[in-house]
Amino acid sequence: MSCPRFCAGGQKNKIIIIIRHHALNDLVARAFTSAALPSSKEPHGLLWSDGKRPDGITLVPWKGGKPLSWDVTAVCTVAGSYVAATAREASAAAERAAELKIAKYSSLEDKCIFQPIVVESLDPLNETACQFLKDLGRSISAQSGDERESAFLFQRLSVLITLHAKLRYCNWSCLCVCAFVCLWVGLLPR
Repeated sequence: MSCPRFCAGGQKNKIIIIIRHHALNDLVARAFTSAALPSSKEPHGLLWSDGKRPDGITLVPWKGGKPLSWDVTAVCTVAGSYVAATAREASAAAERAAELKIAKYSSLEDKCIFQPIVVESLDPLNETACQFLKDLGRSISAQSGDERESAFLFQRLSVLITLHAKLRYCNWSCLCVCAFVCLWVGLLPR
């Protein structure tokens, strides 16, 4: 099966990046729901200057009486701009991207706690995101009674990253099948 017209000329990679971003954001939002912590994706009214906003915010305080706001990003471990650093240290690309996100959303400090969640294409996370997801997993465990919730959360994240890495090398029919599988197992919103 040939690729549709809009998918030609590098558009497929853009589509995959958008799908991956929404899937990662949805994974975090669903985790908050599982922990019985209401949240809102893409909240309006947090940033007025440039029109950009983080991917989500909790609707109740997270720590210190402030809600938590998050922004997910995926970076390529072997991109030319990161390869020298990632060759020396695992998660160097994720840490650099997290620093940039923190600087971008520095104006939110007085309103909420900001948490960048940066994943690399070869699985590493930035350090604060790793700790945050462990804390979120413990909150889910408190609700469900199952101590393995943190492990399950990291497994879902790993499957999502691996699946989207494989999508880059698929033809259009494979992309459609993978999107269906993501919907079926709950990695993408319906």
